[in-house]
Amino acid sequence: KPRALFVFVAACDLPRFDAGLVALLRSRIGPCDVAVPSIAGRLQPLAALYSANAFPIAARLLDRGKRSMMAWLDALNVHQVEESVLLANRIALEAVASANTPEDFVRLTRP
Repeated sequence: KPRALFVFVAACDLPRFDAGLVALLRSRIGPCDVAVPSIAGRLQPLAALYSANAFPIAARLLDRGKRSMMAWLDALNVHQVEESVLLANRIALEAVASANTPEDFVRLTRP
């Protein structure tokens, strides 16, 4: 039986990233195309685990001029991983928080 292949997609500006997130998402993805954290009601597509099946869908969207991560999520079978699940598995919510500004970086890297 062939194994399903997965790709973890992470933004480059996650200073508090926790590698345990990958294992948690892998345990939750099931038959879905993506397991994605949901923080304060917002999906975090740049800290998510995608099945190999999701990438042909991305290619079709790109061919139609749709380049948004959210458009991709809208086209996928999504398993949302809520804040409570992250916290219950000892994954801090800051693990998926982007440092978009110098102030964000200071806030996220402060001990």
